[in-house]
Amino acid sequence: MAGRPPQGYPNQPYGSQQGYPPQGYGAPQGYGAPQGYGAPQGYGAPQGYGSQQFGAPMTQAGPGGVPPNHPCAPLLAQIPPQEMAFLQNSFNQVDADKSNSISAAELQKLPIGLDRPLDIDTTKKLIKSFDYRGSGQIDFYEYAAVYKFVGLAKASFTALDRDKSNSLDPQETAQALAQAQFMLSPNTVQNVWKRFCDSPKGISFDGYLKLCAFLGLVRKTFLMADPYRSGFIQFNLDTFVDIVSTMV
Repeated sequence: MAGRPPQGYPNQPYGSQQGYPPQGYGAPQGYGAPQGYGAPQGYGAPQGYGSQQFGAPMTQAGPGGVPPNHPCAPLLAQIPPQEMAFLQNSFNQVDADKSNSISAAELQKLPIGLDRPLDIDTTKKLIKSFDYRGSGQIDFYEYAAVYKFVGLAKASFTALDRDKSNSLDPQETAQALAQAQFMLSPNTVQNVWKRFCDSPKGISFDGYLKLCAFLGLVRKTFLMADPYRSGFIQFNLDTFVDIVSTMV
C-alpha cells in the first residue's frame, strides 16, 4: 500500500532515534554555548517561522520600512538606516528589470560584507535559505538579511579563531554554531565539520559559511515540515524525497 512503512520498521518521528529527544532548540549536547567571546548571538536562528506562513504576502511596512511580520525581521532590525539605504541603492542598480527580485548570479554582484564575491554554490544555498516566497529568487529585504547573516557569521568566525590560524577546529566550530543557535550534538558537529573542512588546519571561513548556508537550508526545510515546533517530523518515503528535493 502506498505510503505504508516497511514491515518491522516502526514509523518513528524523525529526530527520535539514538536518544535525542527534542530539546526545544535549546543548548547543544556536550559542548554548551560559549561564554564571553563577544561574538554576535543567534544570527542563524530561525527567522520568524511561527509568524509568517511560507509564501504568504507581507503586511504593510512598519518603522524603517520593514514589514513587521517579515521572516527576516530579527536580522533586518540589526541594520542601521544608513546601511540599509546603501544596500537598497546597490540592490536597485543590479535589479535592472525592477522586479524587486534577484537571482544567484545577480547576488554575486552585490555587496555582501566580504572582500570577494561568494561562490555560486554558497550563493544558491543562501538564496534557498532566505527565499520565503518560494520564487527561487530573493527580494530586497531577503538580500539585506543575507548581507547581515554573512557579516555576523564572519564576526563569529573571527572571534572564535583565537589562534589566528584562519581556521576553526571541531570544538571552535561547535562554539560558533552554538552562537548561531544551530543546536547540534557533538557527533553531528564532528560529521559536518569533516564534510566542510577545506584546509589541513581546519575549516576556513569559506567552508564555515558553506556550512552555515547548508544548515540554514536544512533547518528551514525541517521547520516547514514541523509547524508545531515539536522538534520532530514524521514522513514516509514520498515525503522524504519531497523534503530532500528542496535542498538539492
